[in-house]
Amino acid sequence: MTLKDRLVEDMKGAMKAREGGKLRLSVIRMARAAIKNTEIDKRHELSDPEVIEVLAKEVKQRRDSIPEFEKAGRPDFVQNLNEEIAILMDYLP
Repeated sequence: MTLKDRLVEDMKGAMKAREGGKLRLSVIRMARAAIKNTEIDKRHELSDPEVIEVLAKEVKQRRDSIPEFEKAGRPDFVQNLNEEIAILMDYLP
């Protein structure tokens, strides 16, 4: 099973979980959109290592945003970003 297939299956599971899977569903959708945009830019279907690069980039963006939200006094956004990072880390080696 490729990483993209795993994302699709996990998205289906999050949809079935309804309220319990809302954050997970939104993060998976965001990740799939980032992968699809990269595929469009590169004009070919991404392999697993390329998908991992895209997901790692998404994690890095969130980690870089955390200090800015901490400076702004927004612990709610910091917590949300940490939860998103945890979900994305499930797909990284």
